[in-house]
Amino acid sequence: MKILFTKGISSIYSNISLNNGFIQNYDKKIYVFKINPLNILTDNPDYLYQIYNAYTTCIRSINCNYRIIRLNNSSDIQTNLEYYKKRMSSVQNEGLKKAIFNYVLQLEKVALEYDYITSNYYLLVEFKGHASEFIDYFKSLKTYGFSINYVYDKNTLEQVLKRLLLKEEVLI
Repeated sequence: MKILFTKGISSIYSNISLNNGFIQNYDKKIYVFKINPLNILTDNPDYLYQIYNAYTTCIRSINCNYRIIRLNNSSDIQTNLEYYKKRMSSVQNEGLKKAIFNYVLQLEKVALEYDYITSNYYLLVEFKGHASEFIDYFKSLKTYGFSINYVYDKNTLEQVLKRLLLKEEVLI
């Protein structure tokens, strides 16, 4: 089996490259934003209606092509368990030691019952302006705890692009 080492994604896919904080696909400039979704814990219908109105306002104001993707990461709970057990043996404070012990018990229970998977949501946008201008579309949702951050980390951009290319999905 021959292993192919590349210097970048553009050596495999001639029409795709990662530039300073965006994905270049032919003449398209695709920005990637990380979405931190809302956690809504309420039974107040008026509050839910306000959030819904803010959401529809944001979606209607977006005047470009966009796509939302999800990346799942499987977390290794056993590594965390070993760390906290080691930490518990080095702690002198009895209250902290008891809190760590209870946390370790909860982690062991979760490890037995579930496969612990975390999800990250990303928004891919073909946008002509600056990233900060696009983030301004979501001002009405920020008051409810929603946040969106511009991704300029090359490793994260490669993960997002790899997910799309492995699933044979179009960028936008």
